[in-house]
Order: sequence, then C-alpha cells, then structure tokens
Amino acid sequence: MIKKANLDKELFIVLTLDDEGIRPALNIQKKIIENYNLYEDEPYPQLHITLDRIYKDSLEEAKEIIELIVSKSPKIDVQINNFKCFFVKDKFLVLDVAKTPSLNQLATKIHQKLIDKGVSSIEKYEEWDFHMTILNNRFSQNPMPNKDYEKLCLALDGVPKKLSTKAKALEIWRPSLRADEKILVAYQLK
Repeated sequence: MIKKANLDKELFIVLTLDDEGIRPALNIQKKIIENYNLYEDEPYPQLHITLDRIYKDSLEEAKEIIELIVSKSPKIDVQINNFKCFFVKDKFLVLDVAKTPSLNQLATKIHQKLIDKGVSSIEKYEEWDFHMTILNNRFSQNPMPNKDYEKLCLALDGVPKKLSTKAKALEIWRPSLRADEKILVAYQLK
C-alpha cells in the first residue's frame, strides 16, 4: 500500500492538463465546492495528475532528471474513465485516469530515474493509481460532512465519465492551493 503523503517533507511531481479537455470535470468540481461552500478565501484545487513524490531536499536533483526526460517526451495522452471514492483518513472523490502508453511511459521513466538517485519518496510504485482529485477535505476550509460525502460517493462512485485530453505541463509543487506558493518549477510539454 502506498503511504500517505507527508506534506512537511515531500513535494509533488504533477501533470497539468488543458482546461478545455477537462471542462466537464471542472464544472462538476465547481458545483460540488460551491454547493458545500468548501473554500471561502482560497482558490479551488487545480485539477492535476500526481505522477510521483520527492523529498523536499532533493528538488535540484529532481529538476535535472525531469528536464532531461521532458525534453525528449512525446505528447502525453490523458484518458479519464470514471469516478472513484477513497475512504481513508482524508476522504477523496477522484476521476480514475487510464494508464495510456504515453502517460505510463513518462511516469515510469521519471520514477525509475528518481529511484536510482534516491529522490522519490514512493515505495511500491507499481501500486500507484493515476487519478485526478475532484474533492479532498484536507485543504478545505469547510470540510464536507461525512454523511454528505457518503451520499455523494454513493451517487458517483463508478459512474462513467469519459474524457480525453493532452497534458499541458509537468510541474513540481509544494502542498498549497495558491499558484504563487505551490509551483516551484514548470516544464511545458509538446
């Protein structure tokens, strides 16, 4: 089992996506957030796919590895399949992301190079599931009550939501909702 992220010690390697390609997911996220008033003074969480996690003190090594891989990377196809709920300490409503050949190849190559240098903080990467988080109470100012979350999950878990898009950029983030705080480095993709 993949260990929960340690927000004090880790950074996140993420793919950002073309907004037009994921407009239906953005609309669903907005409706849920506004209906439950989850964020008063904060921006909504940006929809993204986390590819890996690294130790904070390894940022420079990770940047070198990623820059080299991204410079040779083809377009990354992203396909979203359906809604999925995770019931762990923090509750998540996510969209399940398919392991397309281009996405899987990029993620595997990055992870292997990070592991070789002792930079990745993820063990058992073969258990990593690509997903896009629609809702996570961890950063919410007004977390969704358990009862409402369970109702939402009963209605949406497993419901097909087919979307196809391209990855826009590969970025390294710190855990924050504010773009000026979270984005440490960004690499535009083809």
